[in-house]
Amino acid sequence: MTDLSVDERLDILLQVKATVEQHNTKVTKEIVTLLNREADLLLRRTKSSMLTGLRKRILNLFLQFAETPEANPEAARLLEAHKRPNQHRKDIHRCLGCDKFLPSTEFDVGATSKGMGKCRKCLKLANDAGQREDVTQYRRILEEAKRKELKHNDGAQVCHEMGQQDCWYRRTGCLSLSSVVQF
Repeated sequence: MTDLSVDERLDILLQVKATVEQHNTKVTKEIVTLLNREADLLLRRTKSSMLTGLRKRILNLFLQFAETPEANPEAARLLEAHKRPNQHRKDIHRCLGCDKFLPSTEFDVGATSKGMGKCRKCLKLANDAGQREDVTQYRRILEEAKRKELKHNDGAQVCHEMGQQDCWYRRTGCLSLSSVVQF
């Protein structure tokens, strides 16, 4: 907000002052004093570089004011996590899917996993929205190959060890959609 004119800055200071004066606390009285001081210095054409320290004090006090539940009822809910910071640091992790910080109970951790990945909600969403591949045609092709293999009686067991996914890979990846079974 450094590109504001003096009049715009004074208008903002007056609005903040009117908001803060509604609550009668030690912090609000100090904020009002600092706002009046900045307004006075602005009217005296003081350079903005000289006001940085004062503005930082106003900002810090205003943030302290905004954290009080009397002035901001929503702050009580948000500050609940800060009452026991040591407890929350150990079991809060970032979900790689939704990029939210969640407790470790929201993650499924396997025995061989090296870290937290996606939370349960993201995994469920990926499972629900994921595209399914119908492999019934490959199962029929595999059954036909097994049946023909048994007719030959040459002792080959390759078809009996193959699964539906192996058949799908062989047909789509290796043979460029040509049939596995030659009719």
